[in-house]
Amino acid sequence: MANSDTFYQEAAQLLCITSSKSTSLKNAYFNQKPARSKAVYALVAKCLRAQPIILAALKEVGALIEDASHIKSPKSDPCIACLLSIVAFDVSCPRRSFGSRKHALKLLKQYGPAHNIASSLRRIIKCGVKSAGLNEIIIQKIPVYLRVIEPIDKVIETLFIKLVKDLKSGEFIRDYHLPYLLLLFPPGTDLHLSPIITSKMAVIQDKASCLPPLVLLDAIKLLQSQPITILDACAAPGNKTTLLLSCLKDSSQPGQVIALDRDKRRFDHLCRNLRGFHNSILSVNGEVKNPDAQFDIACDARLCDFLSIDPMTDEAFSDVTAIIVDPTCTGSGLRSKCPELMAEGEDQEEAGRVERLASLQAKILRHALSFPSVQVVVYSTCSIYQQVL
Repeated sequence: MANSDTFYQEAAQLLCITSSKSTSLKNAYFNQKPARSKAVYALVAKCLRAQPIILAALKEVGALIEDASHIKSPKSDPCIACLLSIVAFDVSCPRRSFGSRKHALKLLKQYGPAHNIASSLRRIIKCGVKSAGLNEIIIQKIPVYLRVIEPIDKVIETLFIKLVKDLKSGEFIRDYHLPYLLLLFPPGTDLHLSPIITSKMAVIQDKASCLPPLVLLDAIKLLQSQPITILDACAAPGNKTTLLLSCLKDSSQPGQVIALDRDKRRFDHLCRNLRGFHNSILSVNGEVKNPDAQFDIACDARLCDFLSIDPMTDEAFSDVTAIIVDPTCTGSGLRSKCPELMAEGEDQEEAGRVERLASLQAKILRHALSFPSVQVVVYSTCSIYQQVL
């Protein structure tokens, strides 16, 4: 709220110059010296649309006798009609006054009957605005257009980052990089009981987890006319696997996905997710679980250690086209999301664990590269430790 005694004078002067038809509101505003506040512009812009109603109301309550005598120069004082129009509108229409209500009432009482002038004006003006179909907003909102100077992708990314930072609880936007796939909610949002999740319309999956399958599928686009076989070497809990299946279905790419995991508990979790989130033909350890599936893309889930496969002799894996490798790791890249990882120190025991996992990951990656028909291998990890060679 503007508390300056000059606020209403400045707004009335802008209204008076604009009402003289000698210039536009925008030009009059920017030509004023010194520069006026944005509140002055906003108040005048709203007042202009209802000015005939306001002038009629002022005459009805006896606050205005003479007609308006508009000025054209910012060096002149505004006419009484414009000053009272600004004050009357400010005490009648906005949900919150732009200026000082005390000062506004003082001005009104100088020119009109002291008894209930504000309430009388408010009643008459609001009734006039409503009957004219103007309502409180007065004017239809029109989009603001922006002509970009920098590359438009850079501008959009900057705006997107600002939108993300300003997201409030319950709000969401489409992701900047993957707008067709991901919706972005503010930190701390709990969606586990959302109907979207419980009805299997969506799954909670981090953006980083979506990238390896998308990178792999982008790399094998040139093979679109040929059936492909994708091997998910460490598949549980299955988010990457189900994303692979969804993308293959959407692209009409013929092929199948083989999903492996060596741990029985994790494998059972994988199979539950595969049944719940994708209606494709599912084979579990050689047994077809849903032969009536809507989609022909097959998923072959196997309780199997990826390192136990002999790619040279095992015919089931002889035509593997692509392999996605996301092996067990330290999880150090997830520390910001997992408080229990934040509490872990980098002691000698942790260092030994890192070395063992690094050795296992290297072994799995070398094994993936040994498959004779494989053309693409995508390796990912959420560990951020760097190996010094």
